[in-house]
Amino acid sequence: MKNTMQKNGIMIILCSTIICMAIGFTCVSMQLKKKNQDQERFDVSFTKITEQTKVKGGSKEPTGTTSITNRNKTVNIEFSLNEPRDELGYTMIIKNTGTIKAEIINIMTTPDYIHNSKEQEIIDPVMINQNDIIGKILEPNEEIKLKITAIYKIGKTTTAKKIPYQITLIAATPEQE
Repeated sequence: MKNTMQKNGIMIILCSTIICMAIGFTCVSMQLKKKNQDQERFDVSFTKITEQTKVKGGSKEPTGTTSITNRNKTVNIEFSLNEPRDELGYTMIIKNTGTIKAEIINIMTTPDYIHNSKEQEIIDPVMINQNDIIGKILEPNEEIKLKITAIYKIGKTTTAKKIPYQITLIAATPEQE
């Protein structure tokens, strides 16, 4: 009888210890989860591309293809312009999905039809334009629009043009003042 009471006492102590450990583990787990949620996270990326402008200069409509790659940091576009006066434009949404401010440092374009005259000569008389968002600071969950337009101007040639274009987003946390 005395042996049975000792065994029951030990069992009660062990069960109480396991229950206390489970409660302690739950509390620690909740604290770690809260700490992980509070960590700062940096993430600026392209979230959406929409066709904005489409002007048919002749009998055949201009077309284009787009894709977002490189963990949503790069947009690939191929403009297919058929005749002078064709125009095709896209609006890309760039969003700060992180938890800290972000600054647009650069929009790298490959080939650089806008700033490199040799690259521009290759696609002449087509001209590519984009709005300037370099230096813009985005708060968490804030969005900004990047607009790209390809315009087939009247020139010496009237042949159809397929123009590959790649846009890569470079962002960083803004410098502290």
